[in-house]
Amino acid sequence: MGVIGLGVGTLAAYGRSGDTVRFYEINPRVTAAAHSYFSYLADSPATIEIAQGDARLLMQQELDAHGSQRFDAIMVDAFSGDAIPMHLMTREALALYRQHLLPTGVIAFHISNRYLNLAPVVKRLADDAGMQAVRVRFEPVTGNLKLEHDSEYVLLTRNERFLQDPVVRERGEIIDAGGVTTWTDDHSNLLAALRWTARP
Repeated sequence: MGVIGLGVGTLAAYGRSGDTVRFYEINPRVTAAAHSYFSYLADSPATIEIAQGDARLLMQQELDAHGSQRFDAIMVDAFSGDAIPMHLMTREALALYRQHLLPTGVIAFHISNRYLNLAPVVKRLADDAGMQAVRVRFEPVTGNLKLEHDSEYVLLTRNERFLQDPVVRERGEIIDAGGVTTWTDDHSNLLAALRWTARP
C-alpha cells in the first residue's frame, strides 16, 4: 500500500506480516514526531518504508527510475486541513497514481474536511479517468456524546469484484458531481468546493 501523508502513522497498524506500507511525507518534522511520540510504525508487523519529500515528485522519480510500485491500494490522506495540496487532486496526479497501481487496485481519497466538499471533485476525476467512484462515510456516535471525528472517503477503482463486495455495496454511496469541472494542474476551482457553512 502506498500512503500519501504520514500523520502519526496510524495506517501502519493495518499492515500484516508480508505487507509493505510505503508512506510519502513532505514534512520531516511529522516523520520525527511519528517515530518519537507514537508507536504505530514500530509496532506494525508490516514492512514500513518512508519516502521523504513531495509525493508527486517522488512517485514520478520512482516511476522513471524503477517503474511501477504495483500497489494494491493507494491512500491519499492530505486534505483535512484548511489549505489543501491541490496538486495531489488533479487529472495529472491521478494518472500518476494509476501508473503505480495494480489493475485491480483501489485509490482511496480521505476527504474529511470542515470547509470543503471534495467528493464531487474526486468523482469528476474518476469519470474523467474511466474509473468508478463511491463515497464511504463513518459517523461515530455513542449516546449523546460524540467520541470520534467523522471520516469521509471516496474510493476509485476499475475492480468490479471489489465494488460488488457486500460491505462496499452496503456502505458505498453514489456521488453527484454536479457542475464541478475536472481539476487539472492548470485549472481548479476551489470556490466551487467550499462548504458555505462549515461542518462542526
